[in-house]
Amino acid sequence: LLIAAASPPSSSTVYIMRHCARSTYLPDLYGGQRPAYLANYSDGGDLPDWGVAPTLCTARGRRIIQGQGRSLRGEILGRMGPAPGRLKVTYDAGSTRDNTTAEDLLAGLGLPSIARVGDAAVFDPPWCPQLTAAAKERAVRARLKAVPRPARYEGRLAALQALLGRGVAPPLQSIP
Repeated sequence: LLIAAASPPSSSTVYIMRHCARSTYLPDLYGGQRPAYLANYSDGGDLPDWGVAPTLCTARGRRIIQGQGRSLRGEILGRMGPAPGRLKVTYDAGSTRDNTTAEDLLAGLGLPSIARVGDAAVFDPPWCPQLTAAAKERAVRARLKAVPRPARYEGRLAALQALLGRGVAPPLQSIP
């Protein structure tokens, strides 16, 4: 989600944010990923019912985004001045949760949803080559190698594994 608020006379401020807190994928939506289901990482059984279809914004996630809008309202309106038409919220039109997030952010801002612009090409440009699964994996591994792990990472991971229990997936510590 991209939020641009223009300040007089010609500068802009851009906020970038993720979508709402959402429900998880069901096992049949994993597309061959192994281990295929997040519940495999825990001995707690199936994941909870989130109250919405897979990958959609949860009710609490929607309230959080509306709260973000209320929190940003003074700053964004201060930058726009009296012309609310100077705000543009761009979201991935191919994603229901991104559309919902844009709507809820604008509701929190107290602004009409006409400032939403659905544009899948911004988030998945057609001119960019599509990477193979192997190329994506190499890129992720290279990035993980380049970014230092947080302090006390191994201990925190072990604590999380102890809390979750052990499912059929490998231990969290063995996953790159």
